[in-house]
Amino acid sequence: FFQRMDRDVNGRLSHFEFLMSLDEEKSDFLERVFLIADMDASGELDFVELVGAIFLYAAQSTTGLVGYVFDMFDKDRSGSLDFSEVVALVTCVYGGSLGEQVVRILDAVDVDSDGNVSLAEFSKRSHAYPLLLFPAFQMQQRLKLYSFGEGHWSKETNRRHEIFGDRWMVRMGRRGRAGRE
Repeated sequence: FFQRMDRDVNGRLSHFEFLMSLDEEKSDFLERVFLIADMDASGELDFVELVGAIFLYAAQSTTGLVGYVFDMFDKDRSGSLDFSEVVALVTCVYGGSLGEQVVRILDAVDVDSDGNVSLAEFSKRSHAYPLLLFPAFQMQQRLKLYSFGEGHWSKETNRRHEIFGDRWMVRMGRRGRAGRE
């Protein structure tokens, strides 16, 4: 699959090649995903970086992917987001404009009204309202289909979950450099 994605055959994938190979439009969210995968900050992905990124993203359970996205915006790693960080997260995932339904969900995401949104609160809302992170899940599906297929990733997700549980999946999202601008 790497060779199909590497359109200029230079052994590295540009952000453009990455998006084109997955039939994705450019977005702030996908740029962040790409930056996390670009471990050497070269602006391109080599084979190892791509495989690592696909494995990290595609092998996430639903809970794990919610945590991965949450962790991308938890800059101080406090385990909570203030409201502006939640808005930034959703704006980044949706590429700018938020629909009315998403805005209503955001208004209710701080369940305990303490001014911060914990991972538990965010996870609860994202499970109740799948639209909240739909683009992130859509990207996960495309990565699965374009790499090894849904069946492979279902088995891999189950295997990783049996070994590490969802805690591992969420914590793996913290390994990347999501806070790098």
